[in-house]
Amino acid sequence: MKRQCLHKSCYEWRTDKWSECSVSCGQGFMTRRAYCFDTLANSTSDFCVKEKMPITFKNCELEECLIELEKDNCIDTISKNICRMIAYSNRCSEPYLHSKCCKTCSKFS
Repeated sequence: MKRQCLHKSCYEWRTDKWSECSVSCGQGFMTRRAYCFDTLANSTSDFCVKEKMPITFKNCELEECLIELEKDNCIDTISKNICRMIAYSNRCSEPYLHSKCCKTCSKFS
């Protein structure tokens, strides 16, 4: 016969450690795994209260990225139309987008 959980729930949420930030500079995100644990059976379970599940995603912000513009190597690596849309919507200051639309963004800065 199994003992019963008297002072706490037999099921509890547990989490792994946070991942490293998804980027080396600028804004990114971190993730972790959350899982329900049955303390009596000492194994994972499906009986935790879903509304109490810990967060598994959060933003992180590292040092601002420095954008080096080399005129010879500055090319758009995605569609010109998409790059124009990025430039017109003032998103060239975002390092990732600037790196993909270097040529177009350089014309607008």
